[in-house]
Amino acid sequence: MDKRRQTVLTSEQIVDRLRGLPDVFEQAMKDKQYYKAKYCYNTAVIVASFIELDNTVREELFGVHGDVNKEVKEGRFVDKWVCKAYEECIKRDMTHEHSMPVRVEFKKS
Repeated sequence: MDKRRQTVLTSEQIVDRLRGLPDVFEQAMKDKQYYKAKYCYNTAVIVASFIELDNTVREELFGVHGDVNKEVKEGRFVDKWVCKAYEECIKRDMTHEHSMPVRVEFKKS
C-alpha cells in the first residue's frame, strides 16, 4: 500500500489553480517553451470543461470568441499567443494534433 497521503482539492482550490495557469502559460511563451505553453492551455481547457467552470471565470480565463457575444473579448490566455503555441508545436512536430486550439464553450443558461 502506498504510504503517501492523497489530497483531494476543493472546488475553490481547483479554480485558484486554474487562475494561476495563464501566468505559467505566459512565462512558457516568453521562454519559447511552446509545448509547455500548449500543454498548460490544454490542461486549463480540459479541467474547465470537466468541472463545468462558471461562465464568469471561463470568460476571465479564455475570453469570448465566436457567436457567444457580438464582440470578442480577450481572456487571460491571450488568443494570439495560444495560436502561436499551437503553430510552433505543429511546425516542430511536437504534437500529434494538426489543428488549432479548441475553444472553451460557455454553458447555456
